[in-house]
Amino acid sequence: MPLRLAEIIVPPDGAETAEKRLGELDADVVARVSLDDGRVRLETLCSADETEAILDALEDEFGGHEGFRVVLVAVEAVLPRPTPVSPEETEDKADEGEGEAEEEVAESQEEARRSTLRVYREEVYGTLNDAAAWSGVYVSTLLLSTTVAAAGLIQSSTAVIIGAMVIAPLLGPSMALALGTTLGDRALILRALRTSLGGLALGLMLSIGVGLLVAPDLGVPEIAMRTEVSLTDVVIALASGAAGALAFTTGAPAALVGVMVAVALMPPLVVFGMVLATGDLLTASGAGLLLFTNVISVNLAATIVFRLQGLTPRQWWQSAQAGRVTAIATAIWAVLLAGLIALILIAGRG
Repeated sequence: MPLRLAEIIVPPDGAETAEKRLGELDADVVARVSLDDGRVRLETLCSADETEAILDALEDEFGGHEGFRVVLVAVEAVLPRPTPVSPEETEDKADEGEGEAEEEVAESQEEARRSTLRVYREEVYGTLNDAAAWSGVYVSTLLLSTTVAAAGLIQSSTAVIIGAMVIAPLLGPSMALALGTTLGDRALILRALRTSLGGLALGLMLSIGVGLLVAPDLGVPEIAMRTEVSLTDVVIALASGAAGALAFTTGAPAALVGVMVAVALMPPLVVFGMVLATGDLLTASGAGLLLFTNVISVNLAATIVFRLQGLTPRQWWQSAQAGRVTAIATAIWAVLLAGLIALILIAGRG
């Protein structure tokens, strides 16, 4: 996992308590600085998957204190290189006579690490909250991606289509919608829905315009393959949604996984709009069904992965509410997907 530098600012009388809590979590204080206003800044270096347990513990301790603040910074490199502690070394230390209390702390910490193999909750939220915004950059990348995808489809150029998918403008809002569902965050859900639906509508209108200017050849393989739906397409969309969620929760390069999500969303959207412009409603309905199926599959898979990764609100009462929202949303997505799969199977037999 990548490293994070946490800059923790606590009240003057809280420095010793903060250092004690950090020590209990095996988080080494690499710097201690007294600020001009009397507060103390502690800096600790930790793995990204350890950050949540550490910062949640500090927030429990100092959350109600005025002046408490945490700044989390991604770390590119550290010298000397951190040396990982093996399980054998941990067991040896325990055998050397450490007290029961210390062993309990180590066990609880190890359990937290096993259950939180991801970056900090607020880190994921901050990234996707920004990605869910309707902005000039989002509109520009959407228009560019749609235009390039349309050109690639018309030319039946796989390389050009992949180029359009690298831009991946629909990745952020789709993942933000799944995260909002997992956290039960109504504001994020509505924001992501507006951005996603607005982006799909804008891409569809531009695709219709392209289709009116350049009538698509339905015999072109890159277009023809996106006017029908198969179970393989469902599997691809589910894998895309799962990969997108994993990218954001593990700190992997989202741009790489964005290509997978774009495979499921952008080309079917563009084909749907271009074919719709020709007036061939039957063929257009196939592309529209593929798009709808992929949207459902991506969101269903991403929501499940976020939940399995343990992305829940910090407070237990918020977690209970988020669990209900997630269960309802997952059930709705699953029922819709099951209905669409049934239609695919019936159409295939017909």
